[in-house]
Order: sequence, then C-alpha cells, then structure tokens
Amino acid sequence: MRPINRGNWPVDKNGNNIELSPYGKAKPFLTDRIGDYCSYCERPGYYAALEVEHILPKSLPQYKHLEENWHNFLLGCKNCNPIKGIKVHPFEKIFLPDRDNTFFAIKILEGGLITINENLGEDDKTKIRNFIDLIGLDRRPGSPNYSNKDYRWRERKKVWDIAIRYLEKFENKNADIETIIDLAKGWGFWSVWMTVFKNQPDVINNLIKQFPGCCPKCFDQNLKPVPRNNH
Repeated sequence: MRPINRGNWPVDKNGNNIELSPYGKAKPFLTDRIGDYCSYCERPGYYAALEVEHILPKSLPQYKHLEENWHNFLLGCKNCNPIKGIKVHPFEKIFLPDRDNTFFAIKILEGGLITINENLGEDDKTKIRNFIDLIGLDRRPGSPNYSNKDYRWRERKKVWDIAIRYLEKFENKNADIETIIDLAKGWGFWSVWMTVFKNQPDVINNLIKQFPGCCPKCFDQNLKPVPRNNH
C-alpha cells in the first residue's frame, strides 16, 4: 500500500498550529496533503465517503488526548475504518502507511490479490500481517471474516484489469503517460498501477511524484521500493 507523508501540522497565516477541533476539521488538510484515497486500502473516495481515521483510537481512554492531534490522523474508507475499530498494535509490532513502506512489504498478485513480500524477515512479516489483519485487507469470498458488504477485493480486481489493458495500450503507443496517471488517480489503488507498470520507469516515476503525499524516500534511485527508516 502507498507509503504516505501527511507533512507537518497545518498552520495559519501567522505560522501557528491550526486548532483541529472537532477533529473533522482536519479532513480538507488531509485530502489536500495525501489525496482523496483511503490511507489503508487505497480505494478512491469522494469527499463524504472518507473519514478522518484515528491511528490510535480516540475512544480508548489512554488515547483520548490524541483525538485532535494531526499526527494521529489518516483517511479511512467505510470498510477499513469500522473493521479497524479500536484494535491497537504497538508501533514496533505493526507496519503503517505513514511510518513504514507498506508497498515494499505487500505484494499485489494477478487479479489484485494481496500477499506478503516473501523476502521480508520473520519479524517484518509479522508486522505486515498485523497491518493486513487490522483492516481485513486480504478479505475476499471464502476468506475468514469476509462480508458480502466488503467490495474492496472486487474493486481492486477491476482496477487490475483496467491497468493490464492500458499497459498493453501504453506499450503499443496507444496511450501516453498522462492518460495512465489520470486513470490511476481516478480509479485509485495506486499499488495496483505500480505493480502492473513496474517495468515502465517513466510511469513509475510519475505515479510516485504525482500522487499527493507519496513518500519519495521509500524508493531508491532506480525507483525500486526500499524499507523506510522511520523509527
């Protein structure tokens, strides 16, 4: 999943931190900084379909003080947010998109299926598994805890199929980079486009640069994903 950087706390014209009370006031700043996408599953969302998501749940007493803290905010869709609920893992036990290179740790297979990078060490495999389970990212028909109200797998597969079609068009010079990026921004699921176009460096470079809040430090000079040193 896309590694993101939400940036510093928003400030007013005098350079003072903007009060984010109620916490919903953070939403326009988040969408401006990291785009109109779920920070967890990469699903695109019109403004009302995305929620300000608390990394450490505001409903737990020990995290109540973080309810209006910019650094505790991501954007969540109508599936990821409720599935995550009040589940908590210590930061050293889980990968998160604002702290780690979740794209490096997760692999997208044909059809948009989710799996773990087999080259990870055992500790890192556990961390990314905790992230996947946190939001049920790999749920699909037949999976444990699958709900027929959860269409993330189907949407991801649809975008995979679109990306495959446009890869062929791009290779045959029937689609340009601008078209690919416009499609990726509109359909979302950034990791799918990154995977399908992995052998097209100009497209990869634009996917990294043109998606708001994408963390460039998560990629080496050859545009290959690398672990994020953020701890």
